[in-house]
Amino acid sequence: MAAEYDFARVGRPVLAGHVDFVLGHQAIRPFALDALVERLQPYPLKWDYIRFAAVNRDMVPKGPGIYLFVVHPRSANIERHSIILYFGRTKSLQSRFGDYLTERDTAGERSRKHVSDMLNIYKNRIEFGYANLDYYDTEKVEDLLIDAFRPCCNQHVRKPLSAF
Repeated sequence: MAAEYDFARVGRPVLAGHVDFVLGHQAIRPFALDALVERLQPYPLKWDYIRFAAVNRDMVPKGPGIYLFVVHPRSANIERHSIILYFGRTKSLQSRFGDYLTERDTAGERSRKHVSDMLNIYKNRIEFGYANLDYYDTEKVEDLLIDAFRPCCNQHVRKPLSAF
């Protein structure tokens, strides 16, 4: 069994002493998910997923869009279960994919330790999901997704939000 790893504490001293993220249904905000469907209507997102590996870099489109990192357990016949770790936006999905490959391979040399840790801890199970989107719309869509899913590796997820 893998060791427990708390992204809320490691490399993020602002959060030391308490945990704002719980990996499970408690972290997902149902009311935000309901609103998300309606708010995303103007933005047609078609998600594609590839294994996060250098050999797949050329498969990623060069245009702008939204991306995510997700872990799929792929065990115990749990086909649809996944854990979203990070959302982002970029002017070039392919270039950003390459940036993350570099960040993974130079772990500890950059200021975003929690991101390089994420990429290395789940090295064999992490996937890169992406949806092409006009860059003008990416900030709005990224904010909606982060607010609804509260992925543990996004910097935006620092302050606890009240459910009421």
